[in-house]
Amino acid sequence: MKNLIIVALFCAASSSAFSQVTVNGKDINKMEDVYFVELTATNKAFSTKVKILIDYGQKIRLAETQSIKTSDGKSMSFESVVGALNFMAKNGWEYVNSFPVAMEGGDSVSLSFEEEG
Repeated sequence: MKNLIIVALFCAASSSAFSQVTVNGKDINKMEDVYFVELTATNKAFSTKVKILIDYGQKIRLAETQSIKTSDGKSMSFESVVGALNFMAKNGWEYVNSFPVAMEGGDSVSLSFEEEG
């Protein structure tokens, strides 16, 4: 019985770790007034990875980044845009639309998501 409780607690803890999209210290999955987000993907300089920024309608401050953070506060890194798409889908966000964005220093793509359900 004790082992069953330990396994159940472990499963609950691991599933909640994968159900967070944290931007600037806020889990946007738990914000009641966030229904849509915009994800902007740009190539990282001197890297094959992509930089992902999330706009959920928040006020943008110069000292803050819009990147997705891990549970320990580090910016998440994605190998490709598809990796970010899979991450968002896994966390309850449905892809809606995308469009190219011309930016200084290189082109990027902006993707829109809607919270599922």
